[in-house]
Amino acid sequence: RFLKNILWFRRFLKENKIQIIHTHSRAAAKLAYWARLGLPIGMVSTIHGRQHPSFSKKLHNQYGEFLISVCENVKQQLIQDFSYSENKIKVVRNPIDENRFHFINKKFSDLKNIKIAIIGRTTGPKKERTEQVIKALPPHYSVTLIGGKTSDLHLDPKDLVRVSEKSEKEVPQLSSAIYGEYDLVIGSGRVCMEALTTGIPTIAFGEAKYVGLITVENYQQAIESNFGDIDPVQLLPKINIEQFQLDVKNFYLTDSAALSQKAIQDFSLNVISKKVHRLYESAYFIRQFPKWIPILMYHKIPDSAIASTHRTFVTKNNFKKHLQFFKRSGFTTLTFGDLEKYRTNLLPLQSFPKKPLILTFDDGYKDNLQNASELLNKYNFRAQ
Repeated sequence: RFLKNILWFRRFLKENKIQIIHTHSRAAAKLAYWARLGLPIGMVSTIHGRQHPSFSKKLHNQYGEFLISVCENVKQQLIQDFSYSENKIKVVRNPIDENRFHFINKKFSDLKNIKIAIIGRTTGPKKERTEQVIKALPPHYSVTLIGGKTSDLHLDPKDLVRVSEKSEKEVPQLSSAIYGEYDLVIGSGRVCMEALTTGIPTIAFGEAKYVGLITVENYQQAIESNFGDIDPVQLLPKINIEQFQLDVKNFYLTDSAALSQKAIQDFSLNVISKKVHRLYESAYFIRQFPKWIPILMYHKIPDSAIASTHRTFVTKNNFKKHLQFFKRSGFTTLTFGDLEKYRTNLLPLQSFPKKPLILTFDDGYKDNLQNASELLNKYNFRAQ
C-alpha cells in the first residue's frame, strides 16, 4: 500500500507541476520524501511536537530543505536527539487569525463570582491534572470544560455541581467572543495564544510542564515550550497546587493589554504566513540549485601594496588577475538583489547561471571606484 501511495503521489506531483510539498506529520513526510526523489520539488515540514527517536530519522533527514518547529523546545530536541543542522530548523509559531481574535478590554468588577474555562481534552496525561486543577479552585468559582467531558474525570459531588461542559456542537469554533465570556482561561498551546490575544488572563499547563499564570515577565519562557506542551525531555509533571492557587488568586493583576500585543506580534496569521511563504521560495530555490554559491569579500584595491597590519587589500594588478580567472572559469556575477529576484521567481530560474559568483566590497574605499569599478566594467562583472 505504501509503495502504491508513493507512485500515485509521484504521478500527482508531476501532472500538477507541484513546486512545494508542505508536510505536517511523520507519515506525510515519509511519503513525500520518497515520492519526490529526483524531482525538482522543494519540501518543508512543520514539526508540531516531540519526535520519537528512530534510527531512520538519525540516518537521514526526511523532512526536506527546511524544518519548521512551532517553538524553541522542538528545535532543541531535533538538534539534541537527531543532530539535524540548526540552519535548517526555523522557529515559526502556529498562527492565529486576526479576524477571529482581537483584544477586548475586559473589566473584573466582581471577583467573588469568577468564571473559568478549562479548554482542551480531559483524557490522557491531562486528565489527572484537570482533576487536580478543579479540586484546587475556590468553591465559589464556576468552571466550564470546553472540549472536555465531566464523565472523563473522577470528581467529588461537591466539585461536579460547579462544573459544566460545552461540546463541539455548542462551540464549533473558538473566537474572542467565546473567550470573552470568561474571567480566566486554563489550557495550553493554541488555547493560550488565543486567550492572551483576546486579553483574558491565562494559566498554562500542558503535557510537558506547568507554566502557571502568564505574565509579561515569563511570557518568552512560556512560548518556548508552546505554553507547557513541549519539552526537550518528555515529562509528566504534577502541578504544584500551592503555586496554582497563588496564580488563581493573582490572575487579575496581569497586564492583559501588553500580553495581547506580544501575542499579536508573535502569532499573527499575516506575519506567520509571510515567513512560511519565504521558506517555500527558499526551499524551491535550494532544490533547483543545491550547490553553494561562492561569495568573495574585498576591501581596498590600491594601485600598489600598502602598509597594512591585517593586509586587507588586493592590488589593482592582482584584482585584474582575479577577474581574468573568473572570466576563464566561466563565472557569472550576481548581486544579492538578483538572488532575491530568482528566489521570489521575479527572474526565471531557467536563466540562473550555471556558475554563479557574488563579489562584495566591504567599507567602500575610494579606490573601489577608482580601480575596482573600472576593471569590473572592462570584464563585464558586477559587484555589491
